[in-house]
Amino acid sequence: MATLQKVNLGTPPTAVDGDTVRGANTKANANVDVLNAQVALTSAAATITTAQALTAAHVGKRVNINLAAAGTINVPSAATMGLDGVVHLRNVGTTLVTLAIATGSGDTLALTKLYGGESALLDSDGTHAIGCLLRGRPNTDNETVIGNETIGGTLSVTGAASVSGSFSAKGAAFFGSSAQASIDATGVFFGVSASYTGGVTVNGTLVGGALAAGGPVIYSGTGSLNATSNNYQLALRNSSTAAGKFWLIGPNSANNIVVFNQGLTGCYISDGATAWASQSDERLKNIRGNIEDAIAAVKDIRTVRYTWKADDDHAEALGETNDSRVYIGVIAQDVQKHCPEAVSESSGGYLGVAYSELVPVCLAAIKELSAKVEELEARLA
Repeated sequence: MATLQKVNLGTPPTAVDGDTVRGANTKANANVDVLNAQVALTSAAATITTAQALTAAHVGKRVNINLAAAGTINVPSAATMGLDGVVHLRNVGTTLVTLAIATGSGDTLALTKLYGGESALLDSDGTHAIGCLLRGRPNTDNETVIGNETIGGTLSVTGAASVSGSFSAKGAAFFGSSAQASIDATGVFFGVSASYTGGVTVNGTLVGGALAAGGPVIYSGTGSLNATSNNYQLALRNSSTAAGKFWLIGPNSANNIVVFNQGLTGCYISDGATAWASQSDERLKNIRGNIEDAIAAVKDIRTVRYTWKADDDHAEALGETNDSRVYIGVIAQDVQKHCPEAVSESSGGYLGVAYSELVPVCLAAIKELSAKVEELEARLA
């Protein structure tokens, strides 16, 4: 801003080398302009109640705004305000006031909104920039930030915090009065501690990785694991190269407990039944032939009494077993010779027998024996 000037009075007593009368008056007039520019702000004549464009008459004034409906106030252009020109805007009402540049000015404006009770002192560079020199707060205890707010230190919230949009925490996030649960910067969830009680309700789909529980997973009420419908409440999918393989476990629409694979084949317990049933409907089968030489197969399969080996070499395959209890069964290698369909191999290379698969072989053997008996009876008749 320009400075005040002194009149050169010249050398007394004649002052012949001082300012002329016109020159002295010119300095005096310039001083008046400087003082006018520094005079205290005064309010404009009337409160603005409708959307409009401010003029040069509002420059250097306190402008009160009280819009009946939300609207836009266009501030004077930077050229109109002049270098270091200011205008003080006050929203004395409760309606949001939108601020915009003068039409066609090409100016930039640092502040675009005034909430109820807010005020702002705008200043100009005299060319195309209108900045916000000072900004007041709303006329209530509540604060509203129009744009983004960045806090370089710690933000402490005593009451509740409400977030209507997305919440992003790039560092660690802690939950609970004593940080019983937390999510670290890598997204790993920790918690809850023994002092935490409560429940988690997921209305949609819960997607995640492996669930590791240090203790039992308990449903205290009517709990269910339900992927898409009331059929097959639990789906177990293979995550290896055979990812298309899976098992469906749980009640179906007929209230049968089923254990089905991806082909919807397996076994089930009918509602009210006490034993497992296997799917055996002829409509589901491609019959390739009959079981033959069943007697020879049955004769060749050893039926034994045995105990499980409990040494370290076999513990992993057997798990915890009672090595003193005597069991009855067959030998998988014997069965494999005649009925390979009833034998499977574990990941450790050990063979297992589906004993229910031997029932048809025994039935076929009985039929063969029955035919021999009938033939002998016919000879003796």
